[in-house]
Amino acid sequence: MIKIDVLQGKSEVLELHWLAGVEQNDKKGWQVRIVTRGVSSGEFVMSRVPIGLFPVLALGYRFSDGRLLPITYGEYSEVIVPNLAAGKEINSSEIPPGLYSFEGKSQGVQRLLRYQVDQVEYLVPAMELIRSLFLHNKTLANHIMQPGGIMTLFRPVKPGFYPRLQLDFTQQMPVRSLKRSFVLEFSWLAVDTEGRRAWDSIYERTVKQRYMTFDPPDLHDCGMKFRGVRKGNQWLVLEISEFTGKRVPCDVLYFSHPSLGKTITVRMPKSQPKRRGPDGSPSSGDVPVIDTVGSGSRTDVHQPALPILTRTSIFDREIEVRRVDKKDRVRVIRRRNKGAADTNENEGKTRKYRGSGKTPPPKVSVSPESLHDDLLPMEFQVLAVEKGEGTDDLRRLMQVIRTMANGLIDVRVLTALCRLETGQAFSMVGRRQRLCLVAVFFQEKTFPVVLLDVEHSNKMALSTLLLRFKRSIGLRDIEVHILSILHQLDCRGGHWDVTENEGDQLARYERLRKVMRPDPGGNEQEQNGVWAEKLKKKIFEAPGPSAST
Repeated sequence: MIKIDVLQGKSEVLELHWLAGVEQNDKKGWQVRIVTRGVSSGEFVMSRVPIGLFPVLALGYRFSDGRLLPITYGEYSEVIVPNLAAGKEINSSEIPPGLYSFEGKSQGVQRLLRYQVDQVEYLVPAMELIRSLFLHNKTLANHIMQPGGIMTLFRPVKPGFYPRLQLDFTQQMPVRSLKRSFVLEFSWLAVDTEGRRAWDSIYERTVKQRYMTFDPPDLHDCGMKFRGVRKGNQWLVLEISEFTGKRVPCDVLYFSHPSLGKTITVRMPKSQPKRRGPDGSPSSGDVPVIDTVGSGSRTDVHQPALPILTRTSIFDREIEVRRVDKKDRVRVIRRRNKGAADTNENEGKTRKYRGSGKTPPPKVSVSPESLHDDLLPMEFQVLAVEKGEGTDDLRRLMQVIRTMANGLIDVRVLTALCRLETGQAFSMVGRRQRLCLVAVFFQEKTFPVVLLDVEHSNKMALSTLLLRFKRSIGLRDIEVHILSILHQLDCRGGHWDVTENEGDQLARYERLRKVMRPDPGGNEQEQNGVWAEKLKKKIFEAPGPSAST
């Protein structure tokens, strides 16, 4: 995860409540105006951060002492939008207070797109559409408000369809960003006619305005998976995790980069064991701190890419993506060879890799690179290589919990997804963090109950876990206990480290062997209703500690 220096030193957890457009500072650098809300105090504060942070700024993200927390609250759903370009642009002042509250403060002039699908209204902030469609690393974010800036990242190609397309990236594109999913997304935003038109419209419609907006691309039957808040038949979308409907602009895609053909020897020190905090999370020394004051960073085409994998890249079809290498390319050496630096045979073949090593430097920058700045650069990787079949099960269980919650009285339900902190092999699905569904049930006469259901990708079988707390406890303390349990789960290779007879003074634990048993031929809505009733009995009809005792 990351730390943002401007959010450090606060006495409470901060939630990213709103994005209030972009502006230029006195050094002509672009910044995003972010509005945070204190979880305890409810106080709103506006801060300014470099636009390079935009790819990892989604509404609802929470920060403790500037550190991005792994638990994100909201309801998860999906919708198929008939035409993404047909949304009606509205002002943020039109958001109903009952749907998303600004506690009487001004709601500003930011733009949203309104979509009506099957009697349900979806309000999508223009900045979230821009972030999820285009900003797949900090380099793209730093060029989004530069007129023609994308032309400096690759050898220009006229937008259109090509049987064989070659993208020749320049030194301004960090070579570690060039994964298959990123190259496909770049081909769409840079070469596809609709993608490029939408990209160019961002600067044209945003410059000199107090808001950020664009002309959405003409994507038909656009599937959108998202996290949001809902009231009645209205949704406010907070974070989009998946888009469908984009078409690749070629049949075969080739790409090259000047650094892919050079002889590079990278001397990386042996990685040190990761230091863990008391709750199982990485210690503060392992988390890079993002600078928000400086104007830039030093130049490094091999800068490390920090994985914060929150989106999945999906196109209309699979195509072949090939890397164009030169013949003199050699393998990268990743172990320090004592004395090798003193030998003459390596002279001229080795150059220092700044920012190398698995532990990020204490202070890094996501601002544009410059020959006159000295901070180490840090890139982001937000596109997941694979989503894992288990994420669909989590979304389905979310729907079941929502169905159950609609019939509950005097029960407040919070749902969230938690990203397991990277550690053992169990915490990862491919190259991304495994997810866990968290549902917290607050009741008037009994103590809180928490449901944990971990993603089942990679054929992992693990029962759902219920936590019945034995005393009054606040949400932040509940989160700390959840993270501790998930850390132990990871350390034990995917086995719960709790039993009902432990004599735990904080909570009692119950395993639910199978919450859902899908019937492929059944009606989904009817199945959700049946499962909701069964889950309701398991959670609320079992005896639990009373708040009055």
